[in-house]
Formats: sequence, C-alpha cells, structure tokens
Amino acid sequence: MTEAEWLASGDPDAMFAVVRDRATDRRHMLLTAAWYSRGITGANRDTVDCSVRELIEAVADNALTLPEIDAAKERCRALFEGAIPPGTDPFVVGLHSNHLSAWLELVDGASADSLARWALLQFTNEADDGTLVQMCSGFRDIFGNPFRPVSFLSAWRTDTAVSLARGMYESREFGAMPILADALQDAGCEDEQILNHCRDASQVHVRGCWVCDLVLGKD
Repeated sequence: MTEAEWLASGDPDAMFAVVRDRATDRRHMLLTAAWYSRGITGANRDTVDCSVRELIEAVADNALTLPEIDAAKERCRALFEGAIPPGTDPFVVGLHSNHLSAWLELVDGASADSLARWALLQFTNEADDGTLVQMCSGFRDIFGNPFRPVSFLSAWRTDTAVSLARGMYESREFGAMPILADALQDAGCEDEQILNHCRDASQVHVRGCWVCDLVLGKD
C-alpha cells in the first residue's frame, strides 16, 4: 500500500496489514474499541456495547486488575440479560450470548493483534460501504500516516494542550480538537499533519487519536 492509497483507502484489511506488525498492543485494542463504539457491531444494545467498549479501553490502558476485569465481564453479561426484550426467540438470544461471550474471553485472553484481527473479520463480514469507511477512518485517527512519521517536540506539550487532550481522552468527546490545534500552534507547532488532523471537520476522533496520544505521551 502506498501513502496515497492509505489516505484514501476504504479497505480495512489492507490498512491492517500495514500497521499490524508495527503497532503497540494498546493501539490494536483501542482500534477494536473504536469500531465497537461506532456501532459497527450492529447490535441494538447500546448499554451492553458501551460496557464492552469501556472494558476493552480499560484493558488497553492497563487500568484494571484481573479481578476487576472479571467483575466487568460479569456486568456486561448482566446488562445483556437485562436488555433482552420479552418474547425474544431463544435461538437468537443464544447467538448473541455466544457472540458476547467470545468477545469477553478474547479481551484479555488473546494477543492484542489477534483480538483486532478477529474484530476485523467480525465487522467486515457482510459490511456495507459506509461501515468500511467508518473502520478506515478509525485507522487514520489512531495510526495517523505511517508513511510520514511526525516528530513531536516536548515544548509543544504545554499545560493547556495537555489539559485539552486529557479532557477529550477521558470524556471521549473530541469537539475541542480545533482548539487543541490552536494551543499547539501557540506553543510553536507548525507541523501540517498535526494541525490539519485537529482541524479536519470530516475526521471522526476516538480514544487513541494519534495527536492526543502525542500530547499525552502515550504510545
């Protein structure tokens, strides 16, 4: 894949091949969480999906102990059971239950790239073009442009920039990205990739956004 193809790609499999061997476990897991948070699972169980996403993110950031992970899994299962409408076909319930169980077991029981690969297969199966575009947007937000690495100067990591990035990371609300661009520019950053990514109105940002990660010193 060339740089031009990466920037315009609608093929998640091809993009995954580019980053698979060079990405950290955390980025693999946050990519999976990003797909989950965009509703690509197709399940009408927002609360359950949100809980699974938050579990994946917490494991990615090493924010939970093993007992806490087990407790979080049980909460996801309980939420799923509570979200089943009365009269739902038991066969359908069983399919969704098995799918959820597979997710929960993979979250901390498989390598991060294996989890991402499994998620890729799940989400691209019978995916429409809109879904594929969403998935590729996640790649570009988390991995940036792997063909053109960015050097981030510590001087750009001002209190204002860090506060903005941390607030967006924790809240998962990224409306302040243009303001972050202004803060970075005020600190002396003139890198077009960084500033354009922050100000691109068409880019959807997720936890793990490569610019926020640079500001927060995450990898």
